[in-house]
Amino acid sequence: MIKALISSFMITTIFLWSVCCSQPAFLLCSLSADKKEYLFGEPVWISFRLINNQSDIIFIDHLNLPTAMELVDQNGAKIKKKYSDWRVSTPLLHPGDTLSWKTNITSTHGHIMHDKDIYFDVLPLGKYTVKFAIPTRRNKSGFANIDTIFSNIESYEIKSNQIRFEIMEPKDIEKDAFLLMNLAAKSHSKKCDNLIEELGYLDRLVEHHPYSAYRDAAYSTICFILEWCHQQDLVLKYARKSFDANPNSYFADQIIYYCEKSFRYFKNPGKARRFFKKIISKCPGTQAAVEASWQLDRVNKLPKDKWINILKLTPKDRAFYGID
Repeated sequence: MIKALISSFMITTIFLWSVCCSQPAFLLCSLSADKKEYLFGEPVWISFRLINNQSDIIFIDHLNLPTAMELVDQNGAKIKKKYSDWRVSTPLLHPGDTLSWKTNITSTHGHIMHDKDIYFDVLPLGKYTVKFAIPTRRNKSGFANIDTIFSNIESYEIKSNQIRFEIMEPKDIEKDAFLLMNLAAKSHSKKCDNLIEELGYLDRLVEHHPYSAYRDAAYSTICFILEWCHQQDLVLKYARKSFDANPNSYFADQIIYYCEKSFRYFKNPGKARRFFKKIISKCPGTQAAVEASWQLDRVNKLPKDKWINILKLTPKDRAFYGID
């Protein structure tokens, strides 16, 4: 199959840093955000788009894709990135195709501030600029120099647009919602018996502040905790409540995943199918429906034992059953 593909098409295999600087850009890159003002501790989601504007099919190996995203505060200081958040499977980009993904830079660049009694990731108050560049150089060994990628973004030929946003102090009811979020994080424990207090704070947040900027993150954390403690009925209950509040939540993929993980733990593909179908029918055209459709496709294609152990499937198994 691979030989046939190579004989039919000219496949350019790139890690995005292997292109010589004298060559034209293989991909166009752009980023966007929903708004320009965010509350302290609120998730700041940045959406990225890579467009194949060439005539060749391009293969991107996401495991070796070094991304360079630079976040700069109002004083010109670069905010160090804690980890990369690359969530897309390895794609073949045909001419004109677009690859999209999102990242929460409050999570990737934010920090806990114990000295200020802040117990979850936040970006300090102030104004920020964020941009993304596709590296186009190799070092002498043939591998990307990670230090260079993250310290000197201007050395690269392919750049994105810039986004500017501001982190502001929460006020009035949002201040109360922030305090509940922080109290929940402070009381966090890895032991299920000690999670009642954390769940209590988060439940108060989503019930008393249904339009809060912190609501979607709170729902995701609730579902995570309940799945961790194998409370399937409660996971599904809060997942439904989350999608009733916002079916286009940026956390929809995580919440649907916690549901799917719970179904696999209890070895119940039938219940999974019914749940995902209900989400699709109740929230058509939304992100929740997209994620539920993806999970439904996997449970429909795989035999029960394969689905339950989906994390152990080999690439050969995945190709055989047609799942990504």
